[in-house]
Amino acid sequence: MKPEKKNKKQEIINKYNQTSDFYDRRYIKIQQDKFSLILKDNSIYEKLILDAGCGTGLLFGVIDNSFEKSNITDFHYVGVDISINMLKRFHSKLDQKAKNVNLILTDLENLPLRENKFTLLFSFTSLQNLPDVIEGLKESFRVVKDGADVNFSILRKKLNKERLKVLLKPLIKYMEIIDIESIEDVLFTGKALKE
Repeated sequence: MKPEKKNKKQEIINKYNQTSDFYDRRYIKIQQDKFSLILKDNSIYEKLILDAGCGTGLLFGVIDNSFEKSNITDFHYVGVDISINMLKRFHSKLDQKAKNVNLILTDLENLPLRENKFTLLFSFTSLQNLPDVIEGLKESFRVVKDGADVNFSILRKKLNKERLKVLLKPLIKYMEIIDIESIEDVLFTGKALKE
């Protein structure tokens, strides 16, 4: 790994390890605004869900509440994150539902997951942290099935929207871009195109 790439990853790890204790208090409302935009049009039932950059589990909390309201217990969720402290915070929130949840310490450019497995992918506010966005996108699409629901968000201030649109166009069918000024991220959603 190139030194500058390794340095950027280490900076991200340090940042999120240091902010894990107050992350939820600071970001819950901001993240939930993004989640509500994406989840209103996504069926999360009977899906194998990958949350790429899961952090402290804020998205899982919303998904889990939805499952509880519907009495659904047959689901599987995999959360991956580069920060051990974020994953520890997430793990501390789990209860008996933990049998349906796997948390993995890894980075989005090197997912230790099989190809063509996941049917629903979320990656909120993570891609802009990667030293190589293209590698992160390749890895994300490698592990999802053709036609899987895919959902990404990128901080508006770190986004080159046209570049990302060009990168995603061959990977996503029915791509929709949600760009609302009151939301700090731009969201990209659609179906994975693997062929």
